[in-house]
Amino acid sequence: MNLYSVEGEIINGSNLQTTWYQTDVVARNKDHAETLARDEFRRQGAFKEVIINSIECIDEEVQS
Repeated sequence: MNLYSVEGEIINGSNLQTTWYQTDVVARNKDHAETLARDEFRRQGAFKEVIINSIECIDEEVQS
C-alpha cells in the first residue's frame, strides 16, 4: 500500500466560485486512491462530483 495525496475541486457555474478539496489516503494504486478520496470528499461535504486535479504518491510501502 502507498500513501497518496489527492486534490480536487468543484466549480460553481453560476458565480465561478471554486471549492478545493485535499486528502491523503493509503491505497493500492491511483484508481483505488481516487475512489477513497471521493468517499472522503463526500464526508467533507462535497455536494457534487469533485473534479480530481492531481493524485500523487507521496510515500511507498506504508502500513494501512
